[in-house]
Amino acid sequence: MSREEIDTAIDWAAIAGWNPGLHDAGCFYAADPTGFFIGKIGDTPVATMAAVRYGAHFGFAGLYIVKPEYRKKGYGIQIWNKSLDYLAKRTIGLIRSYQGLQIGLQNRAIERRNPRHRP
Repeated sequence: MSREEIDTAIDWAAIAGWNPGLHDAGCFYAADPTGFFIGKIGDTPVATMAAVRYGAHFGFAGLYIVKPEYRKKGYGIQIWNKSLDYLAKRTIGLIRSYQGLQIGLQNRAIERRNPRHRP
């Protein structure tokens, strides 16, 4: 994903009601410029995800967004899998909205590992 396309992902996040920090994209890009993924149909962006590596043992996943008109067509899980493959063998931090958590649990894209976790 190009630096300009990262700004598109930040715009999508703001439209979705998330609160991306004003300088978050630049900081994450400086940490790992190859940790940003975009799914396209032709030249049209349809999905984004960040998978930023911090050293050999930690990564952070975010900006997981599929444009509404392309949801439930498999594009999200494709970019999710590619991003998590990129972070292989690392402890991964992740922030998801409540709605995103429910979808991830339904699709088994994420697992409950904390017995005290209550959605």
